[in-house]
Amino acid sequence: HLKDWSREEDRAYAKAKYEKGGFDYAAAEAGDAESQLEMTKLLEEASILLGSDTSLYEDGVLGFDDLLYLPEFRTVTVAKGVEWPDRLRKYVVSAHSKANVGTYFDHQVE
Repeated sequence: HLKDWSREEDRAYAKAKYEKGGFDYAAAEAGDAESQLEMTKLLEEASILLGSDTSLYEDGVLGFDDLLYLPEFRTVTVAKGVEWPDRLRKYVVSAHSKANVGTYFDHQVE
């Protein structure tokens, strides 16, 4: 069970914060199909960075680069319609599981 964004007031706060900063949700949603294709391509390119099935490093041990990229990958797991390379998806799920942190694959939004 993911605690992130489970309360309506948390979602409303985040939305208001980003709208105040100039983010246009309607414009972003209008470009969803194009963004999904672009992200799918970027994830294919990112999968080349995997040094092993469990890490960005050849020895398979999670390291600094994993700490930098995993939160970013986790954010993308919320986007429905993005196609993940199988190896990259398994890496993201496995690494987050080791930290007892869920992904959004089962809670995706359009």
